[in-house]
Amino acid sequence: MTAEGTNTYNCNDLGFDGVNLIDEVVEVYGSPVYIYSGSIIEARASEVKLSFKGLNIDILYSMKANSNPYIVKFIYDQGLGIETTSPGEVYIALRAGVPPEKIYFLGNSVSREDLSYIVNWGVNINVDSIQSIQYLCELGYSGEIGLRINPLLGSGYHPYTITGGLESKFGILPSEVSRAFSLASSCNIAISRLHSHVGSGIQDPRVYLSVLEVLSELTKRLPSVDELDIGGGFAVPYKRGEPRFPWSEFASMLTEAVERLGLENYKLIIEPGRYIVAESGLLLARVTDVKVRGRKLIVGVDTGMNHLVRPALYRAYHEVIVVNKACMEDEVIVDIVGNICESSDVLARDRLLPRIEVGDVVAFMNAGAYGYSMASNYNLRLLPPEVFIYKGKARLIRRRQRFDDLYSLVVMDE
Repeated sequence: MTAEGTNTYNCNDLGFDGVNLIDEVVEVYGSPVYIYSGSIIEARASEVKLSFKGLNIDILYSMKANSNPYIVKFIYDQGLGIETTSPGEVYIALRAGVPPEKIYFLGNSVSREDLSYIVNWGVNINVDSIQSIQYLCELGYSGEIGLRINPLLGSGYHPYTITGGLESKFGILPSEVSRAFSLASSCNIAISRLHSHVGSGIQDPRVYLSVLEVLSELTKRLPSVDELDIGGGFAVPYKRGEPRFPWSEFASMLTEAVERLGLENYKLIIEPGRYIVAESGLLLARVTDVKVRGRKLIVGVDTGMNHLVRPALYRAYHEVIVVNKACMEDEVIVDIVGNICESSDVLARDRLLPRIEVGDVVAFMNAGAYGYSMASNYNLRLLPPEVFIYKGKARLIRRRQRFDDLYSLVVMDE
């Protein structure tokens, strides 16, 4: 296996970025285990940055996709800012060494307490509701903020990933902007940025242009605005043969739109998260059980929906490779199931794979985004370790959970 900006494989090579997946990862760190390729993260960040030469644009990494501090710092070192959705993410970004001025916060259903942390840490603030502006007023904040606008349109690969539209919980409606502006002005808060995010898994660049047009129209009523953030959600090819998001085409269309809308003096912002890290990550697991169910095999592994919830939550697809049998002929139809006591704990359905046996190692591909960051201790299963692979070396960036960790926050009456 090789990694040169994408997950591509040579079946005779069990390596990933020059590291043998079985001998140098599974045998050393155990299974299940998350691994990430630094070279793929570099390639994705470079691809996005180079697409926008000539445009006044900032690129923020949306760290909810993968919040490991080592990876956040690695991405910041590629020249990206960091977009966060909670005080916890802000805290981790700061601890990772990202300066406050390079961190942007935007949460939803945000509490007054949440905002008190954000204000004290001095990061850039976007708000999702008029109530959040009221909280900032109560906290005595006087500075600049951004407004998240719900442009009454949404897009995404699953209903749960659509974040715009009249029934969406996110953002301030265009009809509410005047009230938001009045409240902010009464507290000496300046609105300098308009933000929008309409969904995830978006392949068509025209969606972002539609968002930009809505924000552009609102700038006519908000003279203090000089930044327009059109969000993230750029599609990732999870299946072989799926198209990659057309960055060059998008950059050309965006340049034309900026000129057409007269936005040359505005800074633009985009927020790729999944696109930067998804292809970099693999979840490796060992086969623990094989059951025959008619013409199909039910293959049990030592991981589950607690470690990779996307298939259960979104019916998401992750390609599966049997690492130690990658050169063997595909001959059996299998469902790969996890070790969680839920019928929905199916990681892959109806896959044609080599004949699988107990002890084989399988890789769930494109698991670098919304894998570990959405993982849980459901059924009190331990969280796996995370390993970063770069320039032929593997390093542990988060250890495997221990049983003691499950009890560390418990308070018992003696």
